[in-house]
Amino acid sequence: MKRVVNSDPDILLFRSGGGPLAVFGIPFLLAGLFVMLTPSGVIPMEGELPPWFVAIPFGAVFALVGSVMVFGRQSITIDRRRRMLDMKWTLIAPVRQRRYPLDFYRIVRVDRETKSSKNSTYTVYPVRLEAGVGAETVTLDEPLKYEEARVLAEEMARFLGLALADGTSGAEVVREAAHLDESLKEQAKRTKETVYVPSAPPGMKSRVREEAQSVIVEIPVPGFGRAHYAKVAVPVFFILFILYFFLIPLMTLPMPPPLRLVFVLFIGSFLILLPLLTTLRSIRAETQKSVRITATPVLLRVEISAPRGSTVTDIPAAEVEEVVFRERPALSMTPMPGGGAVLEESAILKDATRKKAERTDGKPVMVGPKTVWLIRTITRLTPPPAITVRSDKATVTFGEGLSEEELRYIDGLIRKMLAG
Repeated sequence: MKRVVNSDPDILLFRSGGGPLAVFGIPFLLAGLFVMLTPSGVIPMEGELPPWFVAIPFGAVFALVGSVMVFGRQSITIDRRRRMLDMKWTLIAPVRQRRYPLDFYRIVRVDRETKSSKNSTYTVYPVRLEAGVGAETVTLDEPLKYEEARVLAEEMARFLGLALADGTSGAEVVREAAHLDESLKEQAKRTKETVYVPSAPPGMKSRVREEAQSVIVEIPVPGFGRAHYAKVAVPVFFILFILYFFLIPLMTLPMPPPLRLVFVLFIGSFLILLPLLTTLRSIRAETQKSVRITATPVLLRVEISAPRGSTVTDIPAAEVEEVVFRERPALSMTPMPGGGAVLEESAILKDATRKKAERTDGKPVMVGPKTVWLIRTITRLTPPPAITVRSDKATVTFGEGLSEEELRYIDGLIRKMLAG
């Protein structure tokens, strides 16, 4: 979605479609029309023509895809005066329109989600308007870059006077519309809160050096951990599945040796070797990464050294808006004889849409030993604790592999230094 400049300060207008996408769709449209017209003889062709019941449906698919790319448009109009949000889809002429009263909506939310296509997976950062019970959530856009999603979410929150909830780091941060651009220093001055720094826990892996005007934290290479065993298990299981159900039966089929070699090389390269190498390279990058953080009242510098190269991220302290400490989900369980447990109401996990936690009318939930084991296993597979520092221009995350106590200590030191 792209913002369209207009003269009315009470109207926000966004549009998508056209441009490069329309140019890319022209060949699809022309190819579809060409195939659809071949049975009629309008386009002279040599040789046997395909029957109409094959050519027309086949060509219609290409023509439809091309038409959507060339002529398809979507627009979002947000009118503060009428308190209405209009979403319109057009394909030469309007084909669909939805209208949402703005008075139902209470918060703007930006999240991080992974989506899958036919050949790959990718990450999007959907920006949504969320309301109370009974109103439909509205997805405004799904940018591929977090910075774009943050700009859109802040613009929407500021325009509508709503709070902004950001859950992309794994720990939800809520900011009111009046304080969206406040730096950590400005927040500390406004709230007059003193930053609490806990005591350094015993057995720290990182090295911390405090000086008069700076804090330097060096996080060593984390090494191979329990989470990496699970990461290796997935491709190994997939490889065994391919070997048992595809490769071994394929070897028993009667076929020429050159053809069998082609099949073996194809399956071995793309379905066995490639997933394994991708996983091992990812694990190597995670286990061979060292981090050095330097925090001063003026600047935060994060230097990451990895096998593929080093990166340096500098964020001026006056631009740091959030320092987010992501913890693992806390599950309040009371053990019972026999291996079971009682889950307190606060331990019920949030649903996939990150709305309010499901309630059980205040009653505790009793679960058996297998459920307790499953809950603890799932909890261990959640993203590890980490610290994320954000400004409008940069985002950096570090500390994966350290304990929560150690990260809480580092988080306090960095906050105190940046808040001045």
